[in-house]
Amino acid sequence: MALGEIGLSYDGFYSLTPRSFTNIVNGFRNRQYEEAKISWEQTRYLFYATLKPHLKGNPSLKKIMPLPWDSEEIEDEKEIIETAEQAEQILQEQTEYWANVDRKRQLKSNAKNDYDGISTDKHSL
Repeated sequence: MALGEIGLSYDGFYSLTPRSFTNIVNGFRNRQYEEAKISWEQTRYLFYATLKPHLKGNPSLKKIMPLPWDSEEIEDEKEIIETAEQAEQILQEQTEYWANVDRKRQLKSNAKNDYDGISTDKHSL
């Protein structure tokens, strides 16, 4: 996937951290999803335009040809941040989460660097 579909070079691929690679893959998949949505939206509009002269009333596009993300948009609207306090709380939670991740990563890095490979002391293993 990395070298084929995404188009990374060998050097570029091997220089990435797992987190960076995951971000690239997620971005690639999001782009594919958005392109598919655009294509299906165009198909839905053409279907509606073809059918419109034969319909009574004025039904909406989403009612005639519902697509899976129509319900996603409704769910996303429910998650709107209404106050500055909510935004501050979410920001604080995210800051704490990533600080914790960085702390764990630093502890792992320090634990690996403490062992010099020569010491025979049981406590240094």
